[in-house]
Amino acid sequence: MRRPVSVRVLRSGHLPEPLARQLLALTRRCDGDFVPLCPGATGSVRSSATSALRPGRTSRSYVDSLLELAHLVVLVQDERLVSYCAYYWPWMWRGTEHVYVSTAVVAPSHRGRGLSTRTGRRVVARALRRRVPLLAKTWSTNQASMGALARWGRVDKIVRDERGAGIDTVYWRLDTSGPLAALGVILANARTA
Repeated sequence: MRRPVSVRVLRSGHLPEPLARQLLALTRRCDGDFVPLCPGATGSVRSSATSALRPGRTSRSYVDSLLELAHLVVLVQDERLVSYCAYYWPWMWRGTEHVYVSTAVVAPSHRGRGLSTRTGRRVVARALRRRVPLLAKTWSTNQASMGALARWGRVDKIVRDERGAGIDTVYWRLDTSGPLAALGVILANARTA
């Protein structure tokens, strides 16, 4: 019998080694799911949500950077990492402090169960508590990411053809200081699967 999925929120540099190894494995397993693919060596990370991505950057160096610098929301079931969301705080953008979501990954076997929403709620709650906006970016061709981000915020900026012809970089922002912030708090603290 499978246990429920548990949530852990960890500060940068505090992920236990067994989970760190699983995070690398999950990132590598899902590497090809991101659109568009980034040119580079085999095993290069092709995440649509990170500015740290450069051609040839390996999964290992990318994950090492996350482990060192990013805060992580990890979802674990039966001692197996099934999803994670990496975010940075504080993150300065356009002269304003933000919580910046860089990466969200769900194991293929666990997709469609609301796990991305579950990790997202934890990150939104942090932004709300700090009273700073939430920022994320993706590529216009990553429909799964575009759909997920549309539930949380609004398009703030589009950089046309930044990743190639017809591949725009889309910045999403959630303002946590407006009248809907109270609703956001309720949603962020609601329990999901």
